[in-house]
Amino acid sequence: MGNILDVQFPSPIPELLSLLKLLFLDVRTIIRLDCWDVGGFWGKLTTNVFVIPVLFITGCGLLYLNQRKTIKAVIAAGGADESAFGTALVAFKSNLLFGVFLLYPTITTT
Repeated sequence: MGNILDVQFPSPIPELLSLLKLLFLDVRTIIRLDCWDVGGFWGKLTTNVFVIPVLFITGCGLLYLNQRKTIKAVIAAGGADESAFGTALVAFKSNLLFGVFLLYPTITTT
């Protein structure tokens, strides 16, 4: 609305709008894949719908495996019990849901 009507909003509103832009993250504005000759409709579709979610899920999976490895070492040292695995699984699921929250706007607009 500020672009169309040239309305000057009070102080907290522009900062809030710039913060909201982070929620509608378009990965192609951050990572310029057009330089790699991966452009057009199919490039955007492949990047935003397949590549970025797979990279995010892979990162979450690697973090979860690292946490499991650390928990096994702590259990072997006698510093924790088996319930720590459940906590790591809950953290893994919350990371995935956070990723869905961030990637959903990009995927649906694509």
